[in-house]
Amino acid sequence: MNYPINEIFLSYQGEGFNTGRKCMFIRFSGCNLQCPYCDTEHKKNKILTIKDIIYEVRQHDCENIVITGGEPTIHDLRPLLYELKRIRKQIAIETNGTNEIGDISELLDYVAVSPKEKIGIRHADEVRVLTYHLNKDQIIEIGRTIRAKHYFLSPVDINGVFNILETMLLLSQVNDAQEKEWFLSFQTHKLAGIR
Repeated sequence: MNYPINEIFLSYQGEGFNTGRKCMFIRFSGCNLQCPYCDTEHKKNKILTIKDIIYEVRQHDCENIVITGGEPTIHDLRPLLYELKRIRKQIAIETNGTNEIGDISELLDYVAVSPKEKIGIRHADEVRVLTYHLNKDQIIEIGRTIRAKHYFLSPVDINGVFNILETMLLLSQVNDAQEKEWFLSFQTHKLAGIR
């Protein structure tokens, strides 16, 4: 099986609950949404086989894999996830949540959802809401729709400027509603100058 891969690289998780964890990122190209703040170059990709991807992963001593994108769930991930599990990797996925995880859930160790529009997923380990165009009520509804262990609001980087104050105010409003406890999460990898 072949996959359109934007890049594979070793770095540190820059956002959410696992910030600071050393990870191999497998960034897929292609998405079912077109967000104006997306930081993935979808036109830049190479077609790799599972064997190519496993070879790249094995070049680094790192057990944590993050499948990200674009939107990885628009691809048939099962064959790749099976091979990553076979070589004993811990696998996290970052998804926009439009598609159910379904039959691949048993191959995933961690699910991080960053919902933008339609929500298809109902369970995750972590929800990361980018505060670009959502209001307090929409964020609270996301918290009701997706059951998760951790909930985060994240400022959005638009042309190098983060909407930090807007995010802080939203965080206060959402937490004042006392539905779920939400926390602030930055894209610290961008602040640190790493991928």
